[in-house]
Amino acid sequence: MPALRSLAAALPALAFLAGCGAPGETTSCDEPGATYSQVLLVDLADSEDWDESVVFLVCTEERTIAIVDENGDDYTSLEDFQRNNELFETGDEMLVPADFPAVDSEADFETVPAKTPPLSLWQIIGIAAAGLAVIALVVLLITRRRGPSPTGLGNAFNAE
Repeated sequence: MPALRSLAAALPALAFLAGCGAPGETTSCDEPGATYSQVLLVDLADSEDWDESVVFLVCTEERTIAIVDENGDDYTSLEDFQRNNELFETGDEMLVPADFPAVDSEADFETVPAKTPPLSLWQIIGIAAAGLAVIALVVLLITRRRGPSPTGLGNAFNAE
């Protein structure tokens, strides 16, 4: 059972690395094809004033919300929009409902980056290495719990 506890403890880390349960998780909707407009207030880093930008929230056939910007580019989540939009620059901020892109939002507003830089090669390598380390730890815990190998070669971790 300790191996199962260790596996259960490692699952949140694996989910985080895979992006499951991450902030900005896909929001659902009830009417595929329905379109809503959302005005975003944007604080441009190189300006003293706030600007407005309109995005459209579209209910997809899968009943998730897609974000479509002024250029017609579409995004699957707030994080996707922040990482890939061509409307804003790093350092710009926008005011959005806390549960954006929800279509029936009654949440408070929060200020978030309007543009985040894409992951660097080193960040991608680090995430991949962390994922492999977690997987290796889980495999090690499972094999250690099983005991000696039936081939007679034994298990180095259980050797006395």
